[in-house]
Amino acid sequence: MFFLKSYSKINLLLNVHRKQNDEQKHKIESIFSLYYGLYDKIKISKSKTLKILYFDKYKNALEIKNCIVKKTINWIKTNFPNVNLVYTITIIKNIPIGSGLGGGASNAATVIKYILKKNRIKLSPENLFDIALNLGSDIPFFLSGHKFALVRNYGDCITPLNKIFVKFKIYPINVLSLSERVYKEFDNSNKQNSPDFNKSFYEIMTNNISSVTCYNNLQESVFKLYPDVKKHYMELDKFKNYKIMVNGAGSYLILLKRHTKQFNENEKPNLLMK
Repeated sequence: MFFLKSYSKINLLLNVHRKQNDEQKHKIESIFSLYYGLYDKIKISKSKTLKILYFDKYKNALEIKNCIVKKTINWIKTNFPNVNLVYTITIIKNIPIGSGLGGGASNAATVIKYILKKNRIKLSPENLFDIALNLGSDIPFFLSGHKFALVRNYGDCITPLNKIFVKFKIYPINVLSLSERVYKEFDNSNKQNSPDFNKSFYEIMTNNISSVTCYNNLQESVFKLYPDVKKHYMELDKFKNYKIMVNGAGSYLILLKRHTKQFNENEKPNLLMK
């Protein structure tokens, strides 16, 4: 049985802006990295009726509320009405829900790419903007095919980056973090000022982890809502070989390895900030 791999992602930096009254979504700046170590598996096959089925890795059926893949199918139906959407979509979940690893967005992107490729349709920048606003801000990154990217605006502005030399690990925490709750807490918080994103971006790209100000300005909101995440963070923060931060709006932690690497002139990454 052939399955598509739906990879997860890491946010190496995340700066979220306060949402204005006339905005549907928050604007962001972030460094995204695909994480190949954890992925969902998706099978898409012809069917008489549309079915979206979820299973865990032990083949137990799952019930997914607010299914983003169903929303994705409706989006395709609206924007490309001539596309045949009668499929059985089987998704085996290995990426934990609420981890911040982007499993739902990755699933949605995988389905979009498969169906539109079958119908020889290419997405426009306007399509990506619409997807970011109405489906999810992480989806355009997964559609881009880049391993590393600077992601801005509502998630629709994607700038590919050269290889990033930072070494990282993920630290799993068995807590379901709901992004809607985290963003709501963030909007209600007075502590939204972040360090200079350009400075942190430069330090990440040049692997200057000893001085980098790693941050995710959703982190304090996650800590407030989910004390167990903060507890693990404080325990890990004792180990000075790593810098620790929350991944996205989820419960998983990212451990950035402190080390120094000397670059020669041909190896230095290009800095693509505008």
